[in-house]
Amino acid sequence: DHFAAPPPPHPSPPPCRYFVVVAPPTVHTDTGMLADEASYARRGWVRLEQWAHLCVGRGLHSMYFADGVVGLTPLGEWRPHSGGAPPDWLADATRVFEGDFTLDEDRLKIVDTVLGLWAMVLSLSRQGDSAAAEVHEVVMRQPRGAVFPPKYFNMLGHDLPTLLA
Repeated sequence: DHFAAPPPPHPSPPPCRYFVVVAPPTVHTDTGMLADEASYARRGWVRLEQWAHLCVGRGLHSMYFADGVVGLTPLGEWRPHSGGAPPDWLADATRVFEGDFTLDEDRLKIVDTVLGLWAMVLSLSRQGDSAAAEVHEVVMRQPRGAVFPPKYFNMLGHDLPTLLA
């Protein structure tokens, strides 16, 4: 019996070079609620996507907000049209579980992903990556349980950031 050799592994696609937020004010068709930059920043899945982008070593420097008036604005410099305080993109991105989810059980689906992102932050920051080091500092400054809520991470039985740091 002859078995065919497995195909060579496909190279991983390179990480996205830029992260562009496009969130014009509009009315959500299902809820009738306003959907805009503020509601975008509160969404849990969005926060997870942002944290993943931050983990590829580019930080906020490659993240932009697309505005139909101004054009592209770096997230770190962006200010909401409503005049309110700008989001703290780094802190909010790591506080995924505090974000809005349509289905509460979706939070359970992302526990492994968040652990993987934290492992990436630790590994990259130890290798001298400044963007990962910045994310590491932001996570360590968060209130206990804000990034790793005990409801989802209690199986480790310790303060997770300290345990893995």
